[in-house]
Amino acid sequence: MITIHIIGDSTASIKLDEKRPEHGWGELFHLYFNDKVTIKNYAKNGESTKSFKDRGLFSEARKNFRPGDYLIIQFGHNDSKIIDPEKFTFPLSTYQDNLKYYVDEARKLNVEPIIFSSISRRYFICEKVLEKRTVGLYPYAAKNFANNYGVKFIDMYKNTYKLYKYLSDTNSRKMFMHLLPNEHINYPNGLIDNTHLNNYGARVIASLVAQSLFKSKQTSALKPYILESKLLRKIDIQRTLNAKRL
Repeated sequence: MITIHIIGDSTASIKLDEKRPEHGWGELFHLYFNDKVTIKNYAKNGESTKSFKDRGLFSEARKNFRPGDYLIIQFGHNDSKIIDPEKFTFPLSTYQDNLKYYVDEARKLNVEPIIFSSISRRYFICEKVLEKRTVGLYPYAAKNFANNYGVKFIDMYKNTYKLYKYLSDTNSRKMFMHLLPNEHINYPNGLIDNTHLNNYGARVIASLVAQSLFKSKQTSALKPYILESKLLRKIDIQRTLNAKRL
């Protein structure tokens, strides 16, 4: 038995009832692993590499770490909030310093850290053209740090960017929190949110995360635990979204 721990922000977190139908990909991640894997998700809405550490959330998560476990680290969306000193970090300095802290603490406990770049936000310039830098320099900073410090790395920014571009503006929108007025009790005025995922969107991204781990040589040790037959193919995602009404 192994445990995969997740620390991160709202894109991965378990949601409160008042946030539904919003979902984080970490909530559905277990669907793609066999019964020899336990997923423990500590990701929280609104957290950055700085606030997750300063508020003691990492200290609480660390109590559950055991030798042989894995730690997924995915932050960036809230690190960019320059008007919030409790969360803001500079991509190529304090953000990377915090990543180093998490990696070092995991390694002290013989837990294998894996750094993820943030999933992309969904900002289309037109139907097939997606804005190239939707989370600033943080995805680059995550990759740069992981390469320089010898940490396993999965480029979820690149992987999600390519998926949204393949799906197009119209279909990728159906994965996110786009709601008409009175469509859901939690959002009587409707909502247009290109950062947070709905249930199906979270399932798709969870599958993409598992697929990325399955394909990466860096994480080949996890391959036997991943249910390859359950991973969603792009063409099947496209067909499902084609059939979904917005």
